[in-house]
Amino acid sequence: MISSRPRDRRLAVVSLPPMFCKSRFVLPLAALCLVLIGLAGMASASGRTESIVVAVTGQGHVTSSPRGISCPRVCKKAFRYRTVVHLTANPAAGWTFGKWLGACSRISQPTCSFRLSVPKAIRAVFSRVVPPPAPPPPPPLGSRENPVPIGQTADVGLGWKLVVTQAYPDATGAVLAANEFNTPPAEGQQFFMVAATVTYTGSGSATFLNGVSLKALGASNVVYDDLTNDCGVLPDPDLPLNDPEIFSGGSVSGNAACWSVASPDANSLEMFAEVDSTGQRVFFALH
Repeated sequence: MISSRPRDRRLAVVSLPPMFCKSRFVLPLAALCLVLIGLAGMASASGRTESIVVAVTGQGHVTSSPRGISCPRVCKKAFRYRTVVHLTANPAAGWTFGKWLGACSRISQPTCSFRLSVPKAIRAVFSRVVPPPAPPPPPPLGSRENPVPIGQTADVGLGWKLVVTQAYPDATGAVLAANEFNTPPAEGQQFFMVAATVTYTGSGSATFLNGVSLKALGASNVVYDDLTNDCGVLPDPDLPLNDPEIFSGGSVSGNAACWSVASPDANSLEMFAEVDSTGQRVFFALH
């Protein structure tokens, strides 16, 4: 029987007897029945919901669009059937998004999107950000890697302090003019001269070059000294030639060293003061 409740037409259609809708003799009414029964099914599906359950590993939170999930505070939410849901993983400070597990495991990005047709369980994994290692401390001042700058005083041992005041990478002309007996450097080499001030702070008195040697080293890693690479007589004041006796607190300035160096080494040359008795070395920048 057809329902007699005229005010609710949907219910009236749904309550049609199935045998009536399958009647072979009432084709127009049968077709209408199929359409209306389908509409009734859609009306039923429109109220259907499916749930999403989210979990979090590490420190961070997961939010959803449409709103509803904000895990770990709110981690379960039912949405209408076939709703398109976007889950976004938001790491806490000091953490980073690692991966999804569960229904989003194939997604590598922090946002996972899907159309909700079945219940889903999803986990967001956050990893702690490992800070980069602290940079190593700088090499000690006075090492080859960190030479004492021009104009800065350094203790070189035996009570002596030294400061490089000027470097002359190509002093060939000045040295040759200083003494007529000076000979030019070999082909491919040039005279490199250094001016410095030395101060004695030890007890009694001493002469600087009686115990301390000034040598040089460049990119070729070949050491230049005043025995095998001597320039000759230097322009005044020539400290190697006039190495005066100095009492504690006294200083002397002048051209302290000169070497005949390979020209390619000139741009990378450093000087080092070496205590003859101990081998202690302090490097000085010349550029």
